[in-house]
Amino acid sequence: MKTIIAAVISALAVLVLLCAFAPTVMASQGYWTASDAYPPKGLKKYHLFLDETFPSSAFRAAQLVNEDLKVCLEFTHEPKPLVCHPIRESDIPSTNNSIMDVGYFVVSDKLNETEASACVEIGYRHMDSCWSGRIESKDPYEIKIYYDMNRLIYDDVYAYDACLNDNHLKEGTKELDECVSNLS
Repeated sequence: MKTIIAAVISALAVLVLLCAFAPTVMASQGYWTASDAYPPKGLKKYHLFLDETFPSSAFRAAQLVNEDLKVCLEFTHEPKPLVCHPIRESDIPSTNNSIMDVGYFVVSDKLNETEASACVEIGYRHMDSCWSGRIESKDPYEIKIYYDMNRLIYDDVYAYDACLNDNHLKEGTKELDECVSNLS
């Protein structure tokens, strides 16, 4: 019985410490959640979507993007990235040209929402890209932002991969930069 009471007291002590420090940490950096619950006081949630997603089997650029993909919430005048969430390849919809709900990114309500962008970071060549497409929301505590995968990161990866591998250009050369610019 004493062992159970000691375990309960230890668990309560840890819980009290978490409650004391976690809001400060969460408020300063933010966090990701799948829950659409209202955020704690002093925080605001951003609901992010990936538009025009394709499964890895659709084309090579989709495969290169999807195999190591993170979605991030960034703000123009804040350290980059503010909050990120990894997307498993198996989470990408199997239907071509789909919209993917990637969850809620919760950050301080003191940040300027007009400076918010949805960003993707990928493992292929450590590429990243941001977009601030807005979706109207009737909920004043939720900002909806989408990122257009097809017009942005898939095109960028396609161009870079084609120039590097199909045209056999070398990294860091003017020719590679020109080729990528012409294709994207």
